[in-house]
Amino acid sequence: MLHKKPLQKNKLSKTKALSETKSAIKQRLYNERRKQQNLQKDNKKENRRNYMNNYRKRIRADLTSTPKSDEGIPFSNRMDKARSIKKLKQALPITPNKRAAVLSAYVDCNRILKSPGVKKFHDSFEESVEKMAIRNIQDVITSVKHKRNGEAKAALNILTSSVSGENISDRKRATKSLANILGVNSRTLQKGKKIRTKVLHSEHSSFLYTTRKTRSDALTERTKRIVHDFWLQSNVSRPTNNKNDIKRVRISPNVYSSHSCYILEKTQTEVFLQFKNEYPDEKIGQRAFEKCKPYFVRTAQFKDKVTCCCRQHVEMRSLFKSCMQFRKRLLSREGSSEVKLYESLSELVDDTLCTRSANTHQHKISCLDRLCSECGVCKFSMLPGELDESDVQISWERYEYKNVKVKGDKMIRKLVLVRKSSSPAEMFQYLKKLLETFPAHQFRAYWQSKQMKSLVENLPIGHCVTVHDFSENYKCTEQNEIQSSYFQKLEVSLHVTILHRHSVLEYDGKDSTAEEPNIVTEQFFVISPDQKHDHHYTHCVQNLVSEYLKSINCEISVMHEFTDGCSSQYKSRHCMGDVSYSCSDFGYATILRNYFETSHARGPQDAAGGFIKKQADLAVIRGTHVIQSSSDLFDYAQSNLSTTADSSKCSRQIFRYVDSVNRDRDRNFLPVKENRKIHQVRSFDDGEIFVRKLSCYSCQSCIVGNYSTCMNDAQLGTYNKIKMVKESEHNDSDADSNNDEGVDDETNICDFVSNGTIFAVKADDTDCPYYILRASKDPIILRKTATDKWGASYHQGNKVIHGYYFNTIDNNPFKLKLLKRIPAIVPALSVIYICSEVDIDDNGLINLNESLHGRILRCLDHE
Repeated sequence: MLHKKPLQKNKLSKTKALSETKSAIKQRLYNERRKQQNLQKDNKKENRRNYMNNYRKRIRADLTSTPKSDEGIPFSNRMDKARSIKKLKQALPITPNKRAAVLSAYVDCNRILKSPGVKKFHDSFEESVEKMAIRNIQDVITSVKHKRNGEAKAALNILTSSVSGENISDRKRATKSLANILGVNSRTLQKGKKIRTKVLHSEHSSFLYTTRKTRSDALTERTKRIVHDFWLQSNVSRPTNNKNDIKRVRISPNVYSSHSCYILEKTQTEVFLQFKNEYPDEKIGQRAFEKCKPYFVRTAQFKDKVTCCCRQHVEMRSLFKSCMQFRKRLLSREGSSEVKLYESLSELVDDTLCTRSANTHQHKISCLDRLCSECGVCKFSMLPGELDESDVQISWERYEYKNVKVKGDKMIRKLVLVRKSSSPAEMFQYLKKLLETFPAHQFRAYWQSKQMKSLVENLPIGHCVTVHDFSENYKCTEQNEIQSSYFQKLEVSLHVTILHRHSVLEYDGKDSTAEEPNIVTEQFFVISPDQKHDHHYTHCVQNLVSEYLKSINCEISVMHEFTDGCSSQYKSRHCMGDVSYSCSDFGYATILRNYFETSHARGPQDAAGGFIKKQADLAVIRGTHVIQSSSDLFDYAQSNLSTTADSSKCSRQIFRYVDSVNRDRDRNFLPVKENRKIHQVRSFDDGEIFVRKLSCYSCQSCIVGNYSTCMNDAQLGTYNKIKMVKESEHNDSDADSNNDEGVDDETNICDFVSNGTIFAVKADDTDCPYYILRASKDPIILRKTATDKWGASYHQGNKVIHGYYFNTIDNNPFKLKLLKRIPAIVPALSVIYICSEVDIDDNGLINLNESLHGRILRCLDHE
């Protein structure tokens, strides 16, 4: 250890001395020259190697490249081809066997098989085969298309249905081209498509699919058919109401059979037991019985429940089905051909109307409203058995108002579906009664939906379309919920608005012009703890939408709103009065509010609200969020649901929170005559509106705003100007006129009301045009805002009457009972009739008569 350091030092000093000698320097220079020479040799080798690799790549690319000539031959000329063939012959073995083996092995190479020349040779061969097959089909069609016998027609139908598959029939150009090639008309191919569809989508096709799934030696064909038909009986299964519920199965390559879905009305075991009772001689077990079930029959699920249906459509379809079933039994017994057995409801409606217009392909409004003298319900002919009022009882269904007891002795009036058992005459007379109004209702539902689609597709620059709707209140839940919380859930109000507007370059990243329009769809949600859905709430939503559009620099001059016909939210006199002041409130040049037909306002807005509530429930169930209030729901939606998928039609979801709604506004107005028939309101000036029975966005004039030159005035009618009068202004003007001397004004009918007076007031209810009340005080002018037990609020200065409502007994409109426990407040100006001839007994009962009922309705018509 002590002697290593000096030895190392001596060694280092010696090495340093040697490196400075001449021989060391000479050797070092020599080594560097050799190193450079070796490096140059390596570079040459590398360059040579790269050159050879590139050369081989070029050779391979030439062998697999696309042929240069139009004929697909990779030779520049015939001499080049001849020399190549000569070289190949010289290179091949001499003996025939070896030569064939070499050529076979060379051609089987994958690289050769992928060569464009070889591939095009195979493709050209397949194309020639296809052309020969088409030529043969063309020859057969040419020989049979002019013949009129049954065999020729059958052969033509078979050929056209065979070539009219989805690859051809779904493309219009392909259909025309194939028709020209085969030498037939395009309609002939369309007929073949119908035959093909009928064959693949028929009951027989579905039955064949079912028979394939069972053993042929286990059940006879007759038993399979009996079981198959039994599953489709009306008391076993029924078709769904959704036309998109289609079940599709594959029966062969690229061939499918489809059928509308059926839903079982009982369990499969119950169906089997019912089958054994009706067919005791058929020997079949339950498993084999279930295997013979048609593929489109399934058990009932929660998603099969259909809500928010139209009462008129549901009732009309049920009644039409019952009537036609009864008529079918009559015709089978009597064999009469005087009346028609209708297959669909639309066929019955068309028979009671005049023919459609040749220009618009629609019925006239006068015919739909039953004002035409040439058509009507009288064209619906009936058999003598259908007018029978004897004791023959038949079962059918209709909707009626019933008094239902809730929360103790409290009675409410509810519309329920009632199963009737009456004579055929009563059922058919009720069908004729529904036919009076059903065509117009169906047309309005179709027309209003069509106008909104037309407006969105042709939206001018500076216009915006909004669809407003209140979603069902969200009920706050917890992951671990205690018993008291389960029965007392906090509810949150959710308002949905669908926005259709032109894109803004700075905000959306793409500009929209008249030549290249780009429509952006957004979902605007307003969340609030306020659960009172009235015109004040909707006015607050309109203000938030206006502020959002201004914040993104989207300049809107005309706002088009589409809403349902809910009276308290969008269509009451107060709502229409708000529309008259909306231009000054929000800065629009014009605002139009369009109303969908009653019970026909379902759309994307309902799905949007349901999606938000479902995602919130899932977040609570997964334990990732706690939502116990409206602010919690807003925070969750704002942070997790603002962005949408790229494939979604909705660009974004905007959320706003409102803690409270300002209801201290002087926006209560006098009633509007026949407001239920209005489907479009257009603002004109503060306190003035134009109304129309139907909207119009089908003509270019209405889309761009030239409403005076509407092309559909003859069909839809013209605008009517209405002045909206505030209740406070009306009361003030009445007080001023009473104080003026020498003025003799006509006395209002409300002045005849006093304590104990029974009177009728106008109602905004579709099914009940008026209500009967008994006054508990003389009419007064409110000194402060008041709200009654029914939820109706009135501002200071309004003239009102305190009293109690009468409610019908046993759904009898002429027999009523006083509701003493729930006081009510009604506007004094809503009084339409004083029932001085009506007496009330000690139990609070009154009896009306048809004469009094008619007088009240006549007074209502003159309002």
